[in-house]
Amino acid sequence: SQAKNYVARAFRAIADPHPSSSAFDSLWKRFASCCAYCGTKMTRAPKQAHYDHLLPGGGNRLSNFVLSC
Repeated sequence: SQAKNYVARAFRAIADPHPSSSAFDSLWKRFASCCAYCGTKMTRAPKQAHYDHLLPGGGNRLSNFVLSC
C-alpha cells in the first residue's frame, strides 16, 4: 500500500501541480495577512503561517488554499 500511495502522490503532483510562490502572494493579499479561521494577523516568518487546503481532496487550485496560523 505504501508504493500505491507513493505512485498516487507522484501522479497528482504532475496532474495537479502546487501553485507557485508568486501565486501565493495573491493569497496573502486576499486574506490581508490574517488567518482565515481566527483572524490573527500574521507575517511570512517561518513556521508562523501555513497554507491549508480548504477542501481536503479539492486539489491544488489556488482557490482551494487559505492562510492559517
